[in-house]
Amino acid sequence: MKLPPGPSRLQIVAIFGAASWVAFFLLSALRARPLSAPMAQPLRVAPSARGKERVLAVVGVMTGRFDAQRVRDGGPKYDYVARRAALLHSWFPSTAGEVARVRDMGLVIKFVVSREHDADVRALASELPGSVMVLDEVESETYLDLPTKVHAFLAQAAREYDVDWVVKADDDIWLNPERLAAALKEWGAMGDYVGCMKTGPIFTSPDQRWYEPDHALLGSKEYFRHAWGPIYALQRRAVEAVTQIPAGSLRHFANEDVTVGAWMLALAMAHHHDPRLCSAHCSATSVAVYDIPRSAGLLDPQAQLPVLASDPCCTDADGSSCGS
Repeated sequence: MKLPPGPSRLQIVAIFGAASWVAFFLLSALRARPLSAPMAQPLRVAPSARGKERVLAVVGVMTGRFDAQRVRDGGPKYDYVARRAALLHSWFPSTAGEVARVRDMGLVIKFVVSREHDADVRALASELPGSVMVLDEVESETYLDLPTKVHAFLAQAAREYDVDWVVKADDDIWLNPERLAAALKEWGAMGDYVGCMKTGPIFTSPDQRWYEPDHALLGSKEYFRHAWGPIYALQRRAVEAVTQIPAGSLRHFANEDVTVGAWMLALAMAHHHDPRLCSAHCSATSVAVYDIPRSAGLLDPQAQLPVLASDPCCTDADGSSCGS
């Protein structure tokens, strides 16, 4: 059966209203689509190219460049070098044996960095090949540039691997790879976009930390439903759909998690909420742990990660060490 042509920009505005955030997202997605493209038609996954390694998921740990000058100038005081060291001594695979172990689970876990990165990253890439993904097309490591970095990461992960899922994670959370692999196998029929889903107020004042410059375009006091930023997973269908559109043709908001959520909404991807990705402490079911709701990450990852790594309830594969 021949599908009718997709709606035009003017038709969408007429239906939803120019100030509607629904129209706004659809217009953003249509910037890179022919006006006749049927929006309701399911996206098809292209066959994998030969030579790609078949994996369950690529897990990209977003990390940055430590800039002492920015700290002196009052910028973010995150010590990314220390964070990476803490991760390597906790859940991030730091030896060839650990890399092989997570590969057996179907996971590839990498630090994701821009073209300009610290010396410790170069050393790690030399000592432990395959542990770092360098995004040559991404230069800046500022927070506002994070959506561009995530888009580039999704595209590179799909180019390099025959992958079912791509997982974005921050460098200040605890993650249990075994439990993540088990969860990924469950999610296949549940959604294209998996995370701890939330809504929240849109900050409209420039003096607020999470100020949204495009707040007037959203036409609401609250953001649409989207996943918390510390960790979320996109199924291959979602990855291929969003990376077919150039990053510059996609709407970017002030916050990366909101931005990715907007892309998923515009592309009609199925959302799935899984609270195992946002636990405040280790439990028999937790997959990712951070100091929610106080923080979208561990408040002191360098101090907390070693403690979590020494807790069997955090590290075992099935939660059997957690007790009742």
